Amino acid sequence: MAEIKQYINLEPDSSDKTLGRTKKVKVTLENDAAAIVYLFLSPDDENKDPVQLKSINRAGISASGIEKTMTITGADKTIEFDLVLSNYGGDKFKVKASLDSQGEKDIKEISDTFVVWKKLFYQLSCMKASFNFALTKVTDEYKKHFIELEETASVIVPHKENLETDELETYRGHFKKKKTPFEMHVVLIDRQCDSTVKYFNHTMTANKNILLYVQDAWPFADWLIEAKSSVSGADYISGNIIVTQVAGGIEIDVTSLGVDARKVEVDIEIKTLKGEYTGDASFPPHVFIAVGKARSDESKSKTVAHEIGHGIGMVPSSGHTLHYENRNGGMGNHCRYGADQNDVSAAQGGTFSGTYTGGTCVMFAYSSEHYTYCATCKEFVREAKLYKDSMETRKWG
Repeated sequence: MAEIKQYINLEPDSSDKTLGRTKKVKVTLENDAAAIVYLFLSPDDENKDPVQLKSINRAGISASGIEKTMTITGADKTIEFDLVLSNYGGDKFKVKASLDSQGEKDIKEISDTFVVWKKLFYQLSCMKASFNFALTKVTDEYKKHFIELEETASVIVPHKENLETDELETYRGHFKKKKTPFEMHVVLIDRQCDSTVKYFNHTMTANKNILLYVQDAWPFADWLIEAKSSVSGADYISGNIIVTQVAGGIEIDVTSLGVDARKVEVDIEIKTLKGEYTGDASFPPHVFIAVGKARSDESKSKTVAHEIGHGIGMVPSSGHTLHYENRNGGMGNHCRYGADQNDVSAAQGGTFSGTYTGGTCVMFAYSSEHYTYCATCKEFVREAKLYKDSMETRKWG
């Protein structure tokens, strides 16, 4: 007795019987006379209760929503029919046929058990070969919820030290889709740091002065935009001074001007950090994972799991009791399972408008420290509609 993975979200293919939500099944009864044949759908005891699924997501025979039996009248001993599987990952189904309306005698049982699985193809793009790392723990987590991730290609794409958020949409042009009807693009980039411009105006007190400014605020190779000086109130001139990063600040050296430093005024313009992100899923089907910053492969991998979650529609704002978003520090739709502050979020119609901390679901914002979906999220992941039309609605293509 075999368990057959049925990839319900992939379009049917006559050469591959495991694709498609509708499974063609044949059964032969040992009866020569014309008779009414009764078909019985046999769900596994651990299946999701169909009452908890929308009718369109339930299993049936020949049509969604016909959950129990179907009658067929005919003289042919061989009957072919459609088994429609549920849309809930991990559900298992068998079918039996009988000449008895109660299914208690003259039974012919299909030996195979059909298991609901979904397939998600992905292409891995790396800015540098050294950025690559194993995604085994990511694929293992999704397998728990009956989503199989399959890599179609791994390619090296042009390197850039930093991508601003507004550059992500253009950069995703490096994606070369391999599989239909849909495929995810996992892009391992160097850094994603949004920037702003910081201006300093300073009157020198010595040939070398240090302006205190936290170095973490400018993680850019091209951080210095312009440095110019004015001597005794004259026009500002670019160059002739040296501006360097030092521990705890910016050092300004006007020695080369050869004048009393106290007569020198400088204007310094640098690019500084406005926001830095470990991952982004704002442009489906592309998820960007920043891996250039020093952190473990374990942490990077957790970010991949999180961003793929966004890619498949997590966390829905409707029906998810632990959903929270910007009003509670979510930066989008996230899950607050295990968070220290357990008040009902503003996003869920409650009064708590503070920020959640310490959540333990993979979909908690900012964490990047969890692989595991909480029990609430698990239900939504297993029922995720990974079909062509629903993916296109989320701007996959």
